[in-house]
Amino acid sequence: MLDFVALDFEFDLHMANRISIVEIGMQKVMGGKLVDNWQTLVNPESQLDAYASDNIHHIYASDVLFAPTFATIWPQIIAFVGDLPVVVHGVKNEQQAIITNCQFYDLPIQAFKYIDTLTLAKKLLPDLPKYNVNYLADYFKLPMTADHAALDDAQLTAQVLVSMQTKYGIDVINKIIK
Repeated sequence: MLDFVALDFEFDLHMANRISIVEIGMQKVMGGKLVDNWQTLVNPESQLDAYASDNIHHIYASDVLFAPTFATIWPQIIAFVGDLPVVVHGVKNEQQAIITNCQFYDLPIQAFKYIDTLTLAKKLLPDLPKYNVNYLADYFKLPMTADHAALDDAQLTAQVLVSMQTKYGIDVINKIIK
């Protein structure tokens, strides 16, 4: 089994210069077991989008007012991940969020190795009608958690990858991700 850290961001706005992050959740997996996690709200230092607050992540300005900024927590994210691969469901947004926030705050960009469960699912299960993480969780008969809560989504993504490894084997997974 691969050891990894599953990561999920809750976004607010996709601004011209960066993707506004309002919550981060990470789940560490060692030997196929969920062993440690980390979650925090994030002050994006920008106005929150009312539609996203009301209809998607349910995080409001008052929730993040005294939360740390991305610049403050970036060293904690790097330390939590260490040299493990980062597992996400749909790598583009999460990777862009990291890059644009590092650029905005003038922080060094960490060269994480990413594993995308969305890409894996499309290659391993080409006949599925949908590939969102909740649909995959249902396919693998995993317990459902809250939707659009960063830690819950990270934990579900982690369980999806563990299920893929169990069903298809680590060799098949490694061939796809290399």
